[in-house]
Amino acid sequence: MRSAVAEEIDAHFASGRFDALIDAAARDPDGVMNDAAAAFQLGLAYASAGALDAAAAPLRRALELRPGDAAIMGALARVLILLGEKSAAEETLGMLAARAGADPVAALHLTDAFLQAERAEEAFRTIEAAAQKFAAPQLDVRLSEAAIRTRRNEIAVAAAKRAHAKLGLSPPVINIAGAAALLAGDEEWLKSVLAAVDAAPAAHAAAIFDFWTAMLMAGDHLSAALQSATLSAARAPTAPRWRFVADLRLAARDVAGAEEA
Repeated sequence: MRSAVAEEIDAHFASGRFDALIDAAARDPDGVMNDAAAAFQLGLAYASAGALDAAAAPLRRALELRPGDAAIMGALARVLILLGEKSAAEETLGMLAARAGADPVAALHLTDAFLQAERAEEAFRTIEAAAQKFAAPQLDVRLSEAAIRTRRNEIAVAAAKRAHAKLGLSPPVINIAGAAALLAGDEEWLKSVLAAVDAAPAAHAAAIFDFWTAMLMAGDHLSAALQSATLSAARAPTAPRWRFVADLRLAARDVAGAEEA
């Protein structure tokens, strides 16, 4: 039977109250570290707060209690990558890779870890193989992102459209569909995505546009990145955002000039 603190942690995690979750865990540290779900959620809460050193121990413990859990392995791998613990990160990535061919969830988490490590080509190969093997629209979401980051525009757009058709404009789809629509120059598609983003508070909407920009920049899609950065600055105007727009305008102009030459 699970402890009252573990059940309280479940409730805090479900509501996104990570500070309260961490406080609750402090009341029964031994109990938490002997409950796989509670330890996992504590690790995620610490990671969300940027306390990566604190996140590693409960994630390691959760994996001890629940060996082979792809979500735990993925979270631990991403934390270890951010901590710069290369050997431990590679070991965890290897465990995920051993499962990715037979488990789409493992493939998703391995892809996320590769993206965290800025190993976009490995991320693309992983998720492309999974998407070809398993019929899951969630895989198309990550396939589109990896394809954008590796300049495979046709694959990116097709995967984003499949995900949109099957999942609607859910948050994960919004995160890639807008960038894909910008790459495709599909104004009607972009309008539908922007309508969903505009329903969010300004700070949240700007964060979505910032994600599009970062993803597009990773693939050197300067023109599309300029469009998304401009959307972000218009929705939540700040001096740094507008300076970034100005920098992108100069970069895009330089690239256009070089291409004309």
